[in-house]
Amino acid sequence: MNNPETIDKHPTGAPKVYLDYTQAELDHVYTQRAFAPNSEYIRRRLSRLSADIRARVAPPERHAYGKSEVEGIDIYRAKDPGAPVNIYIHGGAWRKGSAAASAYLAEVLGNAGAALAVPDFVAV
Repeated sequence: MNNPETIDKHPTGAPKVYLDYTQAELDHVYTQRAFAPNSEYIRRRLSRLSADIRARVAPPERHAYGKSEVEGIDIYRAKDPGAPVNIYIHGGAWRKGSAAASAYLAEVLGNAGAALAVPDFVAV
C-alpha cells in the first residue's frame, strides 16, 4: 500500500499531475525521441519515398474539411469505387508530418485494392 505522504508527491518532491506521473515524467513519455532516437531519419526517409511515389502514382484528390489551408485531406482512390478506405493519421504526437509526406502508403494499398485518405491538421 502507498504511504499517504508519497501519494501526492514524486520522490523528487514534484507533484503528480496525472495518475502517478509528474509533469516531467509526462513530458518524457510524450517525447517520441525518448523511444525512437532515429525518428528524424525515418521521417526524412519516408518523405523522400513519398515524393517518389507521388511522382509515379496519380496525384491525390485534395479536399478541404476546415477553414484553414492546412485542414485538408489527400485521397488516393482505388480502382474499385467500393474498395475499403484506410485512414492514416500521420505525425508524432500530433505535431509533425504532412499528408504529402505520408504518400508512401498509397502505392502498396492501391496495389492491394484499397484507397488511402490522409488528413492534414493544425498542430496540437
